[in-house]
Amino acid sequence: MKNSHSHTHNTARLVAVLAVAAAMLVIPAGSVHAGEPTLTKSLSQTQPFANDDGTFPSGATVTYEVSIGCNAPGDCDDFELHDLAPTFTDVNGAPGVYEFVSASPGGAGPNFDIDASDPSDIALTFPDGFSAGTSMNIQMTFAIPAGVTPDNTTATNTAIWGEFDDDGNPLPNTVTDTQDVTSRARTSFDVVKTGPATVNPNTPVEFVVSLCGDNPDDPYFGPLDGTVENATLTDQIPAGFVIVDAGGGTDNGDGTVTWDLGDVDLGPGDCVDRTITLEYPAT
Repeated sequence: MKNSHSHTHNTARLVAVLAVAAAMLVIPAGSVHAGEPTLTKSLSQTQPFANDDGTFPSGATVTYEVSIGCNAPGDCDDFELHDLAPTFTDVNGAPGVYEFVSASPGGAGPNFDIDASDPSDIALTFPDGFSAGTSMNIQMTFAIPAGVTPDNTTATNTAIWGEFDDDGNPLPNTVTDTQDVTSRARTSFDVVKTGPATVNPNTPVEFVVSLCGDNPDDPYFGPLDGTVENATLTDQIPAGFVIVDAGGGTDNGDGTVTWDLGDVDLGPGDCVDRTITLEYPAT
């Protein structure tokens, strides 16, 4: 009976040891380490719309070079690249954002899908994976909104590369880099008169006189919406013509007609029109 008891005791100890050994061999799910993300952001070396001092006229496109990579110990298959469009305060005091144009590979690299449903956060995913040791360049192009971007505005483009949660929020295993761009803009206005090239005597004809927003003559600057305060518009009547209808303007009696427009807000392509009817009497 004593030997039988000892055998049972030893068996229990053996079972306990085996249970401990088995527990030590259990590998928790998700313990495989992801790769280490690397990221640099800069301006693309080819910028056809840039000024000599590195600024950009409003309305121009800007191309950023985003270089991403994946270092060991693991792959970066589920990583995402989020490119946050540059934001600014527009001329009306409202939030503004650069307009996304395109994302294209700057050479060889994994395929990617583009989600631009949120114009302020362009998300790129890699359906075929992103293996350790892989690197690639991606060119992200945005347009600086014309007319509403104030002069000398500096806006920051931010790239984030790495792991994100299901709501698109970056997790600790991410890296970030930024690039600033300064834009230049200037208001410009022009007066335009349109009408028939030839007229018949004793036949009333209409001419349209317009005050319009225009693009600056200096290409260093892009267009900018602006206000002409207490604007007046004056038309010089061609010699030999008589006024049939001044179109709400004032006949000054010296061969001119003037319209008081008040304060006028104009952007590129915006016009305030006045119509005058003239006639050339037969002799």
